[in-house]
Amino acid sequence: MISLHASFTVGDEIVTKAVAKAKELDVPVTVHTSEGLVDLYHNLETTGERTVERLDRLGVLGPKTVLAHCVHVDENEIDLIAKRRASVAHNPMSNMLNAVGVSPVPAMLKKGITVGLGNDGWIYDPFENMRCALTVHRLASGNPSAIGPDEIFRMATIEGAHCYGLENDLGSLEKRKLADIVILDATRVPTPLTPDSVIGHLINTFGGRDVRDVIVNGIVVVKDRLLKLTSDEHVSEVSKKSADGLWTRLSPK
Repeated sequence: MISLHASFTVGDEIVTKAVAKAKELDVPVTVHTSEGLVDLYHNLETTGERTVERLDRLGVLGPKTVLAHCVHVDENEIDLIAKRRASVAHNPMSNMLNAVGVSPVPAMLKKGITVGLGNDGWIYDPFENMRCALTVHRLASGNPSAIGPDEIFRMATIEGAHCYGLENDLGSLEKRKLADIVILDATRVPTPLTPDSVIGHLINTFGGRDVRDVIVNGIVVVKDRLLKLTSDEHVSEVSKKSADGLWTRLSPK
């Protein structure tokens, strides 16, 4: 894909060149969009347009476009996203951490916009991320029915695949799709686990500690909670070295 950082950090020339290259390569474009008010105000002050309006004028919006965050978007911008059939990557935990606000996801879903559940760099437990997505919209709206577990689970699976045009390859357990499978240990589930309750449990009950096995495209990468292709020690060593290197580069000389 072609990945632009954010509309307030790149000028029109870079944006239009990126869009042209993405069309040439036939790949998706992704860009952080109105995550914080600084993005919105920047565009209003420099162009007189709201963020999504500017991106649309520059040709960014389309079926292969994924707009990250979309916290500070109004009704007209939501209509533009829907009209151009662009997708949105929702990052609720990151938005809460950075105190930028709550993306109007329920309104987007009502307009038929594809919304996938993202992360953007804070706490990589997808179960915790799903719970956050469920509860933050209920809190923001004051409506416990604002969004449900089924919608959240789709955002975390098949809709994420839809965002990048990969719905025929992954995102659900179906014949001829990649064998990407997570097997959970349900022995600690406190109430009955049934076909009717399973999605609710996936959102409200399970956590990363309940993951027993992981299969990626048919290859077992976690078995009985143990990594199979590497070791915890190796992962820790690589992570610490990477962190040390980053810290050194960021430290004043």
